[in-house]
Amino acid sequence: MSKFVYYNNDFSITGNPENAQHVYNYLRARWKDNTPMVYDGQDGYGPGTPTDYIFPESSDQIVGWGTGGTPSTPQVQAPWDETTAGNTPADRRFLQSAGAFTLEPGAVNNITVGAVWARATSGGPRKSVELLKLADDKAQSLFDNCFRLVEGPRSPDVNMVELPNELVIELNSTNVPENYQDSVKTTNSLGQPITAQYNFQGYQIYQLKNANVTQVDLDNPDLARLVAQVDVEDQTTQIVNRYFDATVADYIPVEEVNGENKGIKHTFSVTDDAFASGATRLVNHKTYYYMVIAYGFSSATGILEPYLPGKKNFDGKAIQVHAGIPHINVPKEGGTDLGAGYAGGPKLKRIEGQGNGGLVLDLTPETEDLILQNGFVREPVYTNGKGPVAIKVIDPIRVPKADFVLKLDSNKSASPTGIVDATTKWSITNLNTNETIYSDGDITIPNEQILLFDKDGNGKITPDERWGFSVNWVQVPNAGSDTASATNGVLESTIKFDDVSRQWLGFIRDEEGSFDPRNWIRSGTYKDAAAPEWNDYPALDNLGAFENMLDGAFAPYRVAARDNTILGTPAWNNAASQALASFGKLASIELVITPDKTKWTRCPVVELNNDPATSEGAAKKMDVRQRPSVDKNGNPGDGVVSNDPNDADFISPKGMGWFPGYAINVETGERLTIMFGENSFLTQDNGRDMKWNPTSRVFNGNNVIMGGMHYVYIMGRNSQPSPVAPLFDNGAHLMSLLSQNNYAPSDQIKRSVYKDAMYVTMPIAVDGKEWLSNNVRIRLRVAKAYSLNYSVDAAGNPVNDNYPQYTFNTDDIFANSNNGDAAKRGLDLINIVPNPYYAFSAYERNQLDNRVKITNLPQKATISIFTLNGTLIRRFKKDDPLTSLDWDLKNQTAIPIASGLYIIHIDVPGVGEKVLKWFGVMRPIDLDTF
Repeated sequence: MSKFVYYNNDFSITGNPENAQHVYNYLRARWKDNTPMVYDGQDGYGPGTPTDYIFPESSDQIVGWGTGGTPSTPQVQAPWDETTAGNTPADRRFLQSAGAFTLEPGAVNNITVGAVWARATSGGPRKSVELLKLADDKAQSLFDNCFRLVEGPRSPDVNMVELPNELVIELNSTNVPENYQDSVKTTNSLGQPITAQYNFQGYQIYQLKNANVTQVDLDNPDLARLVAQVDVEDQTTQIVNRYFDATVADYIPVEEVNGENKGIKHTFSVTDDAFASGATRLVNHKTYYYMVIAYGFSSATGILEPYLPGKKNFDGKAIQVHAGIPHINVPKEGGTDLGAGYAGGPKLKRIEGQGNGGLVLDLTPETEDLILQNGFVREPVYTNGKGPVAIKVIDPIRVPKADFVLKLDSNKSASPTGIVDATTKWSITNLNTNETIYSDGDITIPNEQILLFDKDGNGKITPDERWGFSVNWVQVPNAGSDTASATNGVLESTIKFDDVSRQWLGFIRDEEGSFDPRNWIRSGTYKDAAAPEWNDYPALDNLGAFENMLDGAFAPYRVAARDNTILGTPAWNNAASQALASFGKLASIELVITPDKTKWTRCPVVELNNDPATSEGAAKKMDVRQRPSVDKNGNPGDGVVSNDPNDADFISPKGMGWFPGYAINVETGERLTIMFGENSFLTQDNGRDMKWNPTSRVFNGNNVIMGGMHYVYIMGRNSQPSPVAPLFDNGAHLMSLLSQNNYAPSDQIKRSVYKDAMYVTMPIAVDGKEWLSNNVRIRLRVAKAYSLNYSVDAAGNPVNDNYPQYTFNTDDIFANSNNGDAAKRGLDLINIVPNPYYAFSAYERNQLDNRVKITNLPQKATISIFTLNGTLIRRFKKDDPLTSLDWDLKNQTAIPIASGLYIIHIDVPGVGEKVLKWFGVMRPIDLDTF
């Protein structure tokens, strides 16, 4: 635009043009008398600086384009508008012009003209001007973007999996939305021009009231309700757009997303009706409607609308409404027994490698028994859905019966500590068909990949090309590596007694503060300048995640209190030794305490008295107890080393006892060495009998008792520094070190012992409860990065270069279709609902609709409906995959039936017959509905 002028609706010198010369003058920003329009003043007429733009307010203040300024030689002008100038109100017209141009013969010059209009409902003329400026900004943004409206990411394709009282929403073709990027020129909250880059951020899933709800209705809670949301795991959680509200003449913040921020998932289980009142569980054979929206996000500074929802489907068409009907699957496909439900999983077997990806692991009882027998199982098996990789059943009816191998690509280099590079990819192979699916991305971020094998490569996935489960394989840091996280890699900690009425074991739980010996876990940021010996250890676990393991009953040895000036501290007072027991060496463990002596662990017993002058045999703290070894009954031996595990002198004639239980590293399949301690000075609290039998006393007046200090130490196997402990050997390796120099080992030797300490706990007895009266199972689970090898050992003949590899089969989770027994059981499930029918059913769609459903039908069936006297009134021939059939309560000639009792006969060819009785009360026609 070259010129912008106004003129009045009159015939003054500043009024309507009366001839061609007047029009030409206005096009050149001159009045009818050929005098230039001038900046400032009352009405732009008279002496002053010529200007091209009348009343620019502050828009031309800095450069002064209209008064001959340029960015390099600005003509700074004061703001000028009609209000400040005091121009007399009148009926005004405006004229804008572009040019002048020199148009060569045959040339074409396109001129784009935009007219904006806005009007405020209150606030006077200035409010309308403010709205007009906003409209102008939008018009300018459109112009800057060549009139291209920026679009958000397209919605994915959706497959609905229908289960009993449950729908699974499965997102496919996700590469379309998740590769979305777009940019737009716009303005920020200060009105400054910016370029906003949008990227895919997540999905929102809405339940709709009916099939007629559209995307414009999603903000109406009467029509649409958000039931699920996932987004990229990053620094973005809440997303707020700001929209201009004319009634308040300001921008109003609207929360568009409150992000889960846990990574992208592609399957969602829906079990509740968001519109239901009372019972919310989905009703079988009722139709529910959903819409999936993909949205983008821009992090541009000051952008008004960082949230950008998509408005098209993955194929470029309008976003679809997706319908699902929950139902029982037994009648389908010739009779089907499902082996698993949604989110079930297979039993993974570890072949090579280690780690858990931040998942909670549980070994099968069979694997645990083998570990107890052999000390190590090279190929441990994990319980269904509790393995080291997130393999999840998403479509139970499509899970095939097959064997699979799942592995990481061994072509990527690992770190010096063996941790697998996060840019590594994975693959999974069906060993029965030799079909292999490769990961879409690497293991850097969470991403649930649905397993689809496109056999003919046409991009159209048929039911038999769906494997029925998904893989979400992601690398995580080791526990203790994320000090900014409230969990810091702590996943879970539980304790379970076989008999909850006899909880005989208690613990000294961590307490914060100075001068309290129960302050034994030094994670967090507690600090006492006057008594630094009570301070937490800095920069290890600032948010105190490790103080919460089993509510402060267990902790990594790395953060256990060590100062010998404090009575009862559980760690050796050697900071260098404790530093060697780093968080990175923690593992998930199972600790079982049992009266079954066949499962007990032979172990060294260490002295926990701080003062050698008062300890038995003058033993130093954390040295072996100076007392004869005992057998499982607590009886000492004859002092001659024995190879018989039942002898008191097994392994060593001194310092060895028995821990009543065992510990297992669930990530590596190793049985772990255990040590326990006692304070030989505390004879009244069983501190000198070499048995694990703490008392219940914590204090005796000012005396620190701690149950006799029968602390328990769970030991691991670390590769550095040497020597490396062997696989489970009943504590022989530790005793060989601690017995050196006549049971007074050097500090260097002791460091090689306590570098392997993983966890410590301070147990006490519970008054009134029989000691060891039933089994106790304690589970500590922490995040473990995927790494090479087995703990510190490599496979002798690796099949995947010692990178993580797993196998599994689906024998216990596959869908057993064409099952005659299931088909016959399906006959018993056939029903008609509601029954009785009292003039209404939840399946009816309006006041004129009468409808009941015959449910749980197989694909083929003949349904015949009779009156009590045997008259056939309606017959249906069913041959479709739906498991229900609608009856509109009319006879064969479309006449409504009478109220009464009816007999329904269902014939399923090749399976059998079913007879139902049904009673219905019909309602009168509601003429008000016409």
